[in-house]
Amino acid sequence: MHNKQFCLLHQFLNKAVSLLIVFIIVITLSGCSLPWNQKQISETTISATEDNADFTEYVNNLFADLLSADMVSLHAYVEHPKDFGINDYEITLGRYDLDNPDDTSDYTDIISTLKSFDRSTLSAKQQITLDELLMYMENELEYSDLYMFNTQLQTTTGIHVQLPLLFAEYTFAEKKDIDEYIELLCDVDGYFENMAAFEKLRADNGYFMEDTLADEVIESCKSFLETAGLEDGAMISTFNEKLASVDGLSSQDIADYKAKNVSAVNEHVIPGYQSLVNALTSLKGSNRYSGGLCNYPDGSRYFEYILSSTLGWSKSVDEYDKLVDSYLKKYMLKMQSLALKDSSILDKFDTFSFNMTDPVG
Repeated sequence: MHNKQFCLLHQFLNKAVSLLIVFIIVITLSGCSLPWNQKQISETTISATEDNADFTEYVNNLFADLLSADMVSLHAYVEHPKDFGINDYEITLGRYDLDNPDDTSDYTDIISTLKSFDRSTLSAKQQITLDELLMYMENELEYSDLYMFNTQLQTTTGIHVQLPLLFAEYTFAEKKDIDEYIELLCDVDGYFENMAAFEKLRADNGYFMEDTLADEVIESCKSFLETAGLEDGAMISTFNEKLASVDGLSSQDIADYKAKNVSAVNEHVIPGYQSLVNALTSLKGSNRYSGGLCNYPDGSRYFEYILSSTLGWSKSVDEYDKLVDSYLKKYMLKMQSLALKDSSILDKFDTFSFNMTDPVG
């Protein structure tokens, strides 16, 4: 597996998706069952009494590969990477593989390896892990051709909004953390340049966002730029506050780190955001499909992907539709029954509001 590329090599396998896989591995290896795919799991009748050592090793390596591909998540979820066999990782925010954007070899390699294990040699909890990973990876592979739909620049939750928050929450326990943080700051310009190149690829194929959405992203970036380099701005002040909590730093160390942070923000973060603004501005007007993603080619398939990957059930859209209808009918009947018993409920329904301090009470 290509460690540093895995999370961003395939545009669907972004940070959140990778963490979902990590969650699957961790929760199932702890002996817990996830709420989906219960039918497949319940049909398992033959299992080993002990864990399969080879399978455990493979899953542990997969865990390490996924986290080492995403430096921010690696730092957030693993305090000491070496404890998990993660000794070699690149300090980067990641990159799209623009030379091979439709390469699915990572998916097929994982699926092939998972299927090579004899289920009967796996313990019950390992079979759960196998089932969940296979279902997830096969779903990603099925929809991997829709990578053009993906963008990390959603107007309110995009990476341009999240990145300053991720940096603000980046914890400093030792000097190594600070050094790696500074390196990540220095990667922001290259990260956004690569992202802009991917957006150009999307634009060339008509998949770039509508101009109104692009304007919102651009304005958000400009808003960040207004305060990014200021002494009381989040990128500077939050960093300085976190330094004070790190044990073992001399006054000279603190002064040096403060200077390095200011330099990284001014020379890499601010130029990175400005280059993104320039790129998005130049791509305005390239969208070919107005009115939402449903009007794009394969737009309905993309929503199928979102549905299946979010809910994790092996159901068709029609089956989901019938399920929702059944729930609505069930609870409408229940509401009618309650209203017949006590008509004042209808008045309470119209005036009901949650208590802001105790919403359950």
